[in-house]
Amino acid sequence: MSETITLSRVMDSEQMQAITSEFNRLGERCYLEHAGAALYPQSLLQHVHEDLLNNVYMNPHTDKYTRDCIEQIRCLVLNHFHTDPSKYSIIFTSGATQSLKLTIESFEFSSNTEECGSFVYLNENHTSVLGLREIAEDKNVDVINISHDNFLKSIKQNHSAPSGQKSKTDGNILLAYPAKSNFNGFKYPLDCVQNIKNGCLNRYLMKHLCKVNCNWYVLLDAAAYVPTNNLDLSITQPDFVCLSFYKIFGYPTGLGALLVKNTSADVLCKKRYFGGGTVDIVISGENFHIKRKILHERMEDGTLPFLSILALKHCFDMLHRLIPKTINNHIMDTISHHTFYLAKDLYNQLNELHHPNGKKAVVLYMDSDFSDIKIQGGIVTFNLLREDGSFVGFMEFQNMADLFNINVRTGCFCNSGSCQRHLNTSNREMKEMYKAGHKCGDEIDLINGNPTGKPSISVPLEPIIENKTKFASMCTSKVCMDMVKGYDCGDDVSDWISNALGISYLRLIKQSNTDVRPQKKNADGEQKLLSLCNQAQFLLINKASVRWLHGRIKDPMFSASVDNLTDRFRGNLIIDRAVELTEREWHRIIIGKHEFKVDGPCQRCHMICIDQQTGEKTAEPLRTISEQFAGKMRFGIYLSYVGPVNGMKDKALKVKSIVKPMINEDDISR
Repeated sequence: MSETITLSRVMDSEQMQAITSEFNRLGERCYLEHAGAALYPQSLLQHVHEDLLNNVYMNPHTDKYTRDCIEQIRCLVLNHFHTDPSKYSIIFTSGATQSLKLTIESFEFSSNTEECGSFVYLNENHTSVLGLREIAEDKNVDVINISHDNFLKSIKQNHSAPSGQKSKTDGNILLAYPAKSNFNGFKYPLDCVQNIKNGCLNRYLMKHLCKVNCNWYVLLDAAAYVPTNNLDLSITQPDFVCLSFYKIFGYPTGLGALLVKNTSADVLCKKRYFGGGTVDIVISGENFHIKRKILHERMEDGTLPFLSILALKHCFDMLHRLIPKTINNHIMDTISHHTFYLAKDLYNQLNELHHPNGKKAVVLYMDSDFSDIKIQGGIVTFNLLREDGSFVGFMEFQNMADLFNINVRTGCFCNSGSCQRHLNTSNREMKEMYKAGHKCGDEIDLINGNPTGKPSISVPLEPIIENKTKFASMCTSKVCMDMVKGYDCGDDVSDWISNALGISYLRLIKQSNTDVRPQKKNADGEQKLLSLCNQAQFLLINKASVRWLHGRIKDPMFSASVDNLTDRFRGNLIIDRAVELTEREWHRIIIGKHEFKVDGPCQRCHMICIDQQTGEKTAEPLRTISEQFAGKMRFGIYLSYVGPVNGMKDKALKVKSIVKPMINEDDISR
């Protein structure tokens, strides 16, 4: 697959090389998860650390110099978005999510009664916006959702501001919508704010005629938009804008902002809690306090993360130092074109992928064809198809991507509305999938052959011409999240293990005999107790199956022996049958004098591609397993202990014990 040449229209090779040098730590890694978090440049950290090592910054509640520096940062942020303190105020928060929450907690839906207001949101919003419904309902206001198609249709209909006809109203409506979808990069119109304020969405309030004359306020979720786009608040002027800085610069984390249009600030008057630094006077012995008059001073509770805020100066300096103003004389327009053309090239290449039988190999979940940068950002969302048209699960894709050192995002990306629309999943089906065990963020990628999520590629600022080609060619761990109780075996044991393995500071933890950790329910609703394993009590490997697999690995660079390959599967019980893969048909098994129940096949991950002796990582044997079993990465079977045969007790499981599989409940196979 050929490399893209479109970057020549955006940045030259010298400029790209300067950017490349900032991310040498990536090595062979291909980072395609920019929508999740930007990567911080090396020089950014160096400048931040140099600043901290050579200056003394104190608590801004105490130190005027630090306060002045923070005020300069406020102006710097506003200037980046083409505005100034006379038009917008900036409230520092922990991130976009807190900015959203702070807005609705403080929002006055009505000066008389909360029943006159409404919270309206687009279905395709991030989960953090959907969570605002709970606060709105606590305020006794109506919650109204609008579909993607209805929203786009309505905002295109021009509405003029009513002239002298509008009835006096005390009600306010808060509309939340994203500037860009974090699901597939679709850009929602930003020039519709005034149209919304004029009432273009009033049709969705017709069940509540008293609200048609309410005042509309726009809350713009810009978290996914501002990392690679130029948000110009001198042109589009939403009332509230939320964002997170780590998505723009990669650093610092835990810092975001709420930008508030000054003419709309008075509506944020319902905030109840007040923290240190937000009041002009407070009396501890009486319920009396007066909040500060300046918006950010009364909204920023406690001491700000001032060192993180001061780091923003170096973040903006870094952008201006690294990114040329080749597009519209603005660095963000340069980044926008850079990411757009790379994503467009990837989109076109994926769209052209077909199997030898002519069937498409990729289904794309997009709302544009990359023909217009004004409505599409640098994200491509898709699923892979097999030759027979069936879906490849996103976890299978994730495991293969890990093998090739490619970082991608999979699932629904906290955007259930977009996920439902593109997968044609109804609300009822979503609930049924939940009852079947599927939850947000889990590894269940297919239910009845239908995908529950998909992979997404978000193009970063870093140069990825080679990486994009690497990803396209690739297309042809958690251990346990449970808490366990245990005992530290002591320093002597720790020193011995550390010396033996050549890794410092290792500790050996023995699980407590009183610690109980249940297995996840199986298809029969049964649960067994687990120790420190992550899925089942026992894992059985048939060495005949390992020899069969070993003989089908075609990679000439794979030189592992059968024994080495067996070790990679990390089985508790190793048997050697006359026939390969026969264990996949077993229902129960008797080993010696003990009976076990088969709980199902073991879903493999990239760990089996790591040589247990050398630590070397390859694409095998996971790639061959996927090829041999139609994409299902399963090898070995899980067992749970039933008990001793014929009531015999205290009989150890011994090496070279006789193995008697049972294909059916009443059948014993040799």
